[in-house]
Amino acid sequence: MRQAITTDRLSVSVSASATRSQAFTRAFGVMAALWARDKPGGDGAGRTLDVALTESVFSMMEAMLPEYGALGRVKRPTGGAIATAAPSNAYPTADGDWVLIAANSDPLFAKLAALMHQPELATDARFIDNRARVANAVDLDTLISDWSQQTGAPELLARLEAADVPACKVYTAADCAADEQFRFRGMVREVADPLFGSVLHTGIVPRVVGTAADIRWPGPSIGAHTDQVLTDVAGLSADRIATLRERGVVA
Repeated sequence: MRQAITTDRLSVSVSASATRSQAFTRAFGVMAALWARDKPGGDGAGRTLDVALTESVFSMMEAMLPEYGALGRVKRPTGGAIATAAPSNAYPTADGDWVLIAANSDPLFAKLAALMHQPELATDARFIDNRARVANAVDLDTLISDWSQQTGAPELLARLEAADVPACKVYTAADCAADEQFRFRGMVREVADPLFGSVLHTGIVPRVVGTAADIRWPGPSIGAHTDQVLTDVAGLSADRIATLRERGVVA
């Protein structure tokens, strides 16, 4: 399941894996069913799990449905923004990166305004509190963007940290691969691959403390188990498989 989200603030391609979400939901359902069966006083009965792809994703839509039911509001793509807090968004930098800044409390916004050399923004009626800032988020985001894009991401982040304003860079794949914390926790690993020699691979989640969790291989090559499946499952002979391969039916 793939969805392109485009706003005036930030255009990104978001990929939400419905199959992975369903797998997580199913795995949790299996654990819950086993617990209900085997717990002290459990009924010992087996259970059938019914997990739909769309429903596993739908269940993660947070307040989307209650908000519509109670208020009649239909959520729209907002990019990096939070609809109920401002400023909290992704802002461009001089070197082409994006930095997330979350200065949505009054004290934090005052710190950000001072860092921008525009302290008067903190007392501006349009931005005097969070309600006002949310109502005028477009104007506020424009002001912050005009400021942020004058500085490269590393220097901008250093300034924000020194001012005690919560911020972080929007990571690319290269940033993830180089991140010291990801490396330290084993979330970025190098795995031997028969085709590429070595490939970067994400680690295993969740980690079980005290238990080794190595990635043994990156997965089989395409067609690696063709003969085994045709023999063990389809019951074909070696001669029959060879004939099919000569005809181009199987690789």
